[in-house]
Amino acid sequence: MSEETCAKCGVSRPVEYASESEHQPCLNCGETAIVLNRKLTDSIPVSDEYSAELIPGKQVRDWEQRWKLIQSDLQKVTSPNTGTMSQESIDSSQQQLTSFFIQLYSLKDALIQGKIVNGRDVEEAATDDPRLALLADLANLDKHTKLTKPPRSGHVPSYEQVSGVNNSTGSGWHLCLKVKHNTSVLDGIEIAQNAVTAWKEKLTGWRLI
Repeated sequence: MSEETCAKCGVSRPVEYASESEHQPCLNCGETAIVLNRKLTDSIPVSDEYSAELIPGKQVRDWEQRWKLIQSDLQKVTSPNTGTMSQESIDSSQQQLTSFFIQLYSLKDALIQGKIVNGRDVEEAATDDPRLALLADLANLDKHTKLTKPPRSGHVPSYEQVSGVNNSTGSGWHLCLKVKHNTSVLDGIEIAQNAVTAWKEKLTGWRLI
């Protein structure tokens, strides 16, 4: 037996809403997320158990959903690490950052595939803006281990050194990933921050945010 309720105000909602990719807003409070409550009945009537499943209102991973996740994950990437600094934790932080490069660059494909912006305009933005061009090369390097096309940024970047550095405030430590690009040595986290800023400027210019 299942009962569906609003995740915010608890009002009962039609069970069939759970299978929809876009939930109808609650008539009482406007919330789209729902909670699906299931009653699990054992062979002995007195031992009934209940479980609840939270189903977010938006299921489609379009550019808007990706943009929200990017902003949330940027906070995770740039926040101080409070755990023990070790080879394992440094490697994990580096993996988190390089995966974020791929996630951040994939916004380009979401915009193109969703036909939100002219594909040529998006491609030009990813090439003409130095912050996004470098992001493209780093993301493609991480996915393919080597670039299969000429670098968008004009030079093939490379990771020079990774380390963990104690914060000056004494609260945890942060990842230091040095990226060599032509004659410059850049910080990986700053590259991520600059790329997010670049995308925000483009999305604003296209009147999407």
